[in-house]
Amino acid sequence: MAIKKKAPCKAKGMQDLLKAGILKDFVRKNVGEWNHQQWLELCEDIKKQDYCCIDLDQVGLKLEEEKAKYLKCGACTAAI
Repeated sequence: MAIKKKAPCKAKGMQDLLKAGILKDFVRKNVGEWNHQQWLELCEDIKKQDYCCIDLDQVGLKLEEEKAKYLKCGACTAAI
C-alpha cells in the first residue's frame, strides 16, 4: 500500500497574514491585552481565512511583536 504525500499547501502564509493587518487590528481592538479565549478565537478566525499553513506559535510571536509596538508608542496608539 502506497503512502500518499500531502499536497503542497496553497493557502495564504505568514507574510500574507502580516500584510492583511489582522494581528495589528487584533492588538488595537483589544488595547494591547487579551485572554486565552480571545487568542483561541483569533486562531480560529485565522484558520477560517485560509491561513491554515502557518505555525500558530509563530503567529503568537508576531502578535507579541505587534503588542510591543502598540504599547511602546504610548500616546500615538490611535495612529497604529
